[in-house]
Amino acid sequence: MRIIGTLIERLRALRRKDQLDRELDEEVRFHLEMQAAECVRRGMTIEEARYAAQREFGGVEQRKEEWRDARFLPALESWCQDLGYAVRALGRARGFALFAVLSLALGIGTNTAVFTMLRSLVLRPLPYPEPERLVQMQETAMWMGSSTWGSVSAPNLKDWRDQNTVFESMGAYAVGGVNLAKGEETVRVAGAHVESEVFQAMKVAPLLGRVIRSEENVEGRDRVVVLSYGLWQRSFGADPNVVGTRVGINGGESVVIGVMPAAFQFPPRSRMELWTPLTFPAWARNERGSHYLNVLARLKEGTGWTAAQLEMNEIARRLEKIHRENATRGVRILSLHGETVRGTLRILTVLWFAVAVVLLLACANVAHLVLARAMARRRELALRAALGAGRWRLVRLFLIEGLLLAAAGGAAGFFAAGWSLDGITAVAGEQLPQGIPVETDWTVLCFCAGAALFSALLAALPPAWNATRVDLQSALKEAGSAGGPSVPRSRNVLMVWEVGLALVLVMGALVLLRSLRVLNRDDLGFDHEQVLTMKVAVPSHSGQEARVTEFHRRVVDRVQAMPGVIHAAEINLLPVQEFYSNANFSIRGRAADRAGFGPAAEIRVVTPGYFQALGIPLVRGRYFLESDLEGRQRVAIINRRTAELYWPGQDPVGQWVAIGTEPKPDAWMRIAGVVDNVRHAGPYRPPLTALYVPLSRRGPHWAWPGMSLVVRSVVEPEMLAREVRQAVRSVDPNAAVYLVRTMEGVVNDAAAGARLLARLLAIFSGLAVALALVGVYGVMSYLVSQRTHEIGVRMTLGAGRGEVLLMVLGRGARTALVGVAVGTLWTMPLWFLARHYLLGENFGYLWSYGQAAAGVLAVALAASFVPAWRASRLDPQSTLRSE
Repeated sequence: MRIIGTLIERLRALRRKDQLDRELDEEVRFHLEMQAAECVRRGMTIEEARYAAQREFGGVEQRKEEWRDARFLPALESWCQDLGYAVRALGRARGFALFAVLSLALGIGTNTAVFTMLRSLVLRPLPYPEPERLVQMQETAMWMGSSTWGSVSAPNLKDWRDQNTVFESMGAYAVGGVNLAKGEETVRVAGAHVESEVFQAMKVAPLLGRVIRSEENVEGRDRVVVLSYGLWQRSFGADPNVVGTRVGINGGESVVIGVMPAAFQFPPRSRMELWTPLTFPAWARNERGSHYLNVLARLKEGTGWTAAQLEMNEIARRLEKIHRENATRGVRILSLHGETVRGTLRILTVLWFAVAVVLLLACANVAHLVLARAMARRRELALRAALGAGRWRLVRLFLIEGLLLAAAGGAAGFFAAGWSLDGITAVAGEQLPQGIPVETDWTVLCFCAGAALFSALLAALPPAWNATRVDLQSALKEAGSAGGPSVPRSRNVLMVWEVGLALVLVMGALVLLRSLRVLNRDDLGFDHEQVLTMKVAVPSHSGQEARVTEFHRRVVDRVQAMPGVIHAAEINLLPVQEFYSNANFSIRGRAADRAGFGPAAEIRVVTPGYFQALGIPLVRGRYFLESDLEGRQRVAIINRRTAELYWPGQDPVGQWVAIGTEPKPDAWMRIAGVVDNVRHAGPYRPPLTALYVPLSRRGPHWAWPGMSLVVRSVVEPEMLAREVRQAVRSVDPNAAVYLVRTMEGVVNDAAAGARLLARLLAIFSGLAVALALVGVYGVMSYLVSQRTHEIGVRMTLGAGRGEVLLMVLGRGARTALVGVAVGTLWTMPLWFLARHYLLGENFGYLWSYGQAAAGVLAVALAASFVPAWRASRLDPQSTLRSE
């Protein structure tokens, strides 16, 4: 408290500094006069008495300074003096100040915009009570010889729930869609089938009514539905009496039991419109090999993640010993928040890397200017040092200027961040979560201030510290402002820095663009032009699989007969989308492999004509025929990767396979053909093993309720959409048709993340190249100005203009080449961050590296050419005369 009181007193004294100084002068004068009078009484003359009094008192100014140090805040006064000097200096150099502020505003603004998105879309907790206790649970297993993880089987979920002591609640859910009757029209809406325990774990009270109860997770008692706030507003007119009304869902009637609040979303960041009870068919309750459930749990209060993971590991080991199907299977506990934001975090991490590079380039350009100003003021700095100023005091002059520039740049960047946010959001489209407000708060303001401080320190401190190494004798003798030998080295380092950073972003943009070109050309395994796709869903219930299969077969026949249609077919999952439906399969005549190492493949249920509709090449054998649907012999088709992996050097056509590890006698299928590889599990994963089975009217391969219709036509696909929709409705008026897109649109959507990053990196790489161009030009202009005398001597001794031009360009080229080499090393972090979006063989990117390096090198040479041209046009006589 004494220290605080003293500080307050000194601050108050600063307000009366002039008055206190006058009082000090009067007191010192009075003391000297009294001492002089005493000396006169002792017999001295007046002049001798005055000198004696001064000798006894000591140095007047030194005593005054000691008094001021004890009374005021000398450090604060010193900083205020330097601040005033910096304001006046920047006022005289308005061009320098304006360019520095704009450069820093660009870097700080873009970084603040990305941090705002990161804060709102990634770092902000999920809108549930105590969200840190919510976890996602997955099964781990060995799959085809490698570790993997995924969904959970119903029996394992029951054992987990019964045997654990660390979770407060644990429930399963499955995401899908339902057919909702709206008047005479049936629409497909996104919905989730959930257990009552899910709502217990979420701990969110409904706005109206109630949530699902445990007794409603049973077939026959599951005809209830909970509505989202948005669906309640749009389709039910926000009727407060909606609870108890009946709505048509999946061909039957369900009772509305509740409405959730506007902010409620489950699964998090999803667009679910309603929630219905999850029920388990009789076959699924005891089938440990059927994994299709997502599991959400809430940790008990005070329970740590480590304790929960250890207990679940022990439960998994017990189940592995009891049940053969659980061989190699374990449990993985993940943060619900982390799993929710993982995709968004991946995009924003790459984006933040890019804007950080832009900020570093802006700092490098400001550092150029600070170094130039320091050299221009070299004589002034020498005079200050000669008068007693320490090196830190000299550096502080430039640091305060940097802080002022960064403060102005930070303020401008904070407001410019709003424009950057609008631009990034417009380019991003739906690649970022929708419906989540992106807002600024105090943390964003603190980040902007921190970015400004970092920029000031990085842009001003190193060059000022380097430039203030002043040799007093030589500096005071100089009439000009030439720099010492360390200055060119500092300039070269800055030039290398700028070239390398610009190369990082240019390489990133070119690599992503190349990946998109590969994706759109020939690496998918099928022809996506002139193809229309749509999802077709019909209401289904347990025991109605044959009816659903018959519906889809009739839809294909009806569309195939339409004018302009070349091929029409259906598949359970379209390619290039990150959806999986895989299983182990058996090969006749081979001994079963140990658990986790047996044959496995993606299972695709298709109708005849599917391969022709997508232009998937046939490698050997034949395609499916209509006769395969009714024939006694079941058939299958595999892809080339499956043939190479399980029949290396052999012809698999005619071999027998069956889905499952212990197939029934009637489940064996003869391989009829081999087709080329198709990227089924997303565009950026290598082609997986695939097993195609025909959609059969008599099983065992039933149609899914929602199948994808694929139509190849001779006309533009969009022109057929209306007629195809009418053809589907003519088969069943209750069927829902949704996600109507061309196959080219499906591919573009699958690559939307890479396309977004490619666009943004292209924009930021353009900014980086522009900043690097200015920086290189400044460096070379300065170096030419420093070597004017040398160039004049060379030309006097016979050097031609071409030689001078090549000499300066060579200097710039050598420095730029070092920057290119350094930048190539700096691309490693960006390669690691963006690896999820890269397609094709790694060696194919060497050409992109070469293009980026050549482009940046060309920009550096172009920036060096103007100073080199000016140097070659110097008049040697006037140059030597001026020296």
